[in-house]
Amino acid sequence: MDNLYWLDQIQTQHHQQVGDQALHLSYLHQKGYPIAASWVISTALFREFLETIQWADPLFLDLAQSSLRVNLEDATQLQAIARQIRQAIVTTPLPIEWIAQLQEAVYKLHPANPANPLQAIILRPSLALKSAKANGFAPTIDPEAASLLEAQVCWTEAKSLETALKRLWAELFRARNLLYWQRSQVQLHQVQLAVIVQPMGAAIASGYLQRQATGWEVLATWGFPQAIAQGEVLPDVYQLDVDGSVQAQKLGSQTITYRITSPAQASDLPLQPYPVSAAQDRQFVLDAADLQALGQLSRRLTADFSDPLILEWTRDRSGLSLTQLSRRPSNFSPESTEVPPETAIVPLPQPIPKSLSESPPERRSPIVSGLAAAPGQVVAQATVIEATVITDLNLAAIQPGTILVVLAILPDWLPLLKQAAGVIAEQGGMTSHGAIVARELGIPAVVGANQASQKIHTGDWLLINGDRGEIYSVAADSVEKIHPTPLSFMNIPP
Repeated sequence: MDNLYWLDQIQTQHHQQVGDQALHLSYLHQKGYPIAASWVISTALFREFLETIQWADPLFLDLAQSSLRVNLEDATQLQAIARQIRQAIVTTPLPIEWIAQLQEAVYKLHPANPANPLQAIILRPSLALKSAKANGFAPTIDPEAASLLEAQVCWTEAKSLETALKRLWAELFRARNLLYWQRSQVQLHQVQLAVIVQPMGAAIASGYLQRQATGWEVLATWGFPQAIAQGEVLPDVYQLDVDGSVQAQKLGSQTITYRITSPAQASDLPLQPYPVSAAQDRQFVLDAADLQALGQLSRRLTADFSDPLILEWTRDRSGLSLTQLSRRPSNFSPESTEVPPETAIVPLPQPIPKSLSESPPERRSPIVSGLAAAPGQVVAQATVIEATVITDLNLAAIQPGTILVVLAILPDWLPLLKQAAGVIAEQGGMTSHGAIVARELGIPAVVGANQASQKIHTGDWLLINGDRGEIYSVAADSVEKIHPTPLSFMNIPP
C-alpha cells in the first residue's frame, strides 16, 4: 500500500494526497517544531474504498467521482441520503491486507506492550479541495470545513481501528456536511479526505494557542482539549505579548477532564470524562514552566509566520507537542477583530452605547460568560429560543436583528442565523457547527454559556462580546429602539 505518509516524507507535491492539515503539520515538523508523532492515510485510499462498496441504489455507484446534489429544502430527503451513504460505508469491510498494513504503521507510533496491549490513537480529518478547473488544485480549503468532521478516538486493536476509520470517512456525508458543501458550491468529487493518525497518551493539560491583535492567547484545560472543543468547561485564559511574556491570566471553571481509560476499564470509547476535584478546579492549569514553554513557542511562531494561526497543543510527561494547526477566518485583521458594519451579513442593529464605552467590559461583571466562538461586538435585544427543532419554532415571533439565545445551534437553523445580530449558545465549543457558521456569517457568538437561557429573557438588551466570550446587560434607555420586520423563510437566499 503506497497510501501512507509519515510527516518527514511529505512535500508540497503531496498536497492532494495528504490534505491541508497534514501538509501544515509536516511543514512545522520539518522546521523543528514539537509536532506530535503522526502519519497520514492518503485521500486515494478513501476513493479506492468507496469503489469497493456494493451500493443498493445506483445513484451512488460512482460516488467517488460524483457531483451529487440534493434538495436542500427537503430535510427528510437530505437525511435519508446521508444515512444511506454512511450506513454503507461503516458496514463495508476493509480489505484484510489494508488492515494489516494500517496496524503495522500504528505499532510504529505505539510499539506493542504486553503489559499494556491496548493503546489509544486519534484519527483526524485532513481535507484538500480540487479546483473546478481541469487538473487544477485549490491552494487551501476553508479551515473551518475540517471542523465539521468529527475526529475519532479508538484503540490500536484491528477492529477498533477499522471501525474508527470508516466512521471518520462517513463523517464527510453527514447531512450537515452535504448541506455545507452544496451551499459552498463545492461538488463532492472535489473534496479530498485524508486521515491523520496520532497517539494519545496520558495528557496532563491541553488547549489552544491563538494569535491575537497584540500577541497570543492561551486556552488551557486539564487532560485532553475535547472538554474545551465541546463547550463543557470554561478554560483558563492567559494573555501573552509578542515576546511571549504573560500579561494577564484568568482562572476558568472546569468540573470534568477527558482522559484515556485504563486497560482494566477499557470500553469501545477510550476517551472518557472524569470529575475534577474542587481543589484542582481552583488552581491554574499551567505552571511557570508551562507558560515559559508556550511563551517560547509563541515567540518563535511570531518570527516565522504572519498568519493568524490557531494551534492545538497537549502536554504530557515528555513535554509539549502540537497536534493541530489552522488559520483564523480570512476576515481576521491583526489591527481589529471586530466585524466592519459594511461587511456584516445583517447590519449591526445598534452602536455600542457611550455609557458602555466609558465603562469598559473588564471593569464590569458580565451576566453570562462562555467561549469566544466568533469575534465582534454588538448591542441588540435578546430572543430566547427554547425549542430544539426548527419545526417547533413560531417563526413569526422571532425578530431579525436580535441576539439569539439557544440551548444549541443546529445545522438546519442557518436561516435564523442569517438574520441574527449575534448568537449565544449554552452548548457547543469553538469547533462546533454553530461557532463555525457564526464565523462564516460574520456575527459575534459565545458558546458554552452556562444557564444563558435562564439568566436572559426575550426583550432584554444585551452587549455580546464575541472577542472575550462575555455578555453584558444594557439599560434599555441607553439605546435607540429599532423596529425589525417579521422573519420569513420565503425571502432568505440559499
